[in-house]
Amino acid sequence: MMPKGKPWTVEEERELKRLIEAGCNAYDIAVKLGKAPNAVYEKAKRLGLKVIISSQKRKIITSNLKLPVELPSVEEQLKVLIAKS
Repeated sequence: MMPKGKPWTVEEERELKRLIEAGCNAYDIAVKLGKAPNAVYEKAKRLGLKVIISSQKRKIITSNLKLPVELPSVEEQLKVLIAKS
């Protein structure tokens, strides 16, 4: 199993959503956030977004949905659930 990278912060998730809405591709988002392109791709999938591979082999993340700014992260929600158990 590959080691996991560092967890996404709430601020990084907000910036990810902003960059997606601005039409940035996964590679450019990864550079701006200091993450691996595959980490951006996987996070987008977990957020329920559609990922398209362009003819230039770049992953473009799209969504017909407007992402809420205050959408809680999966990691933050897991912490809440663990604390309640």
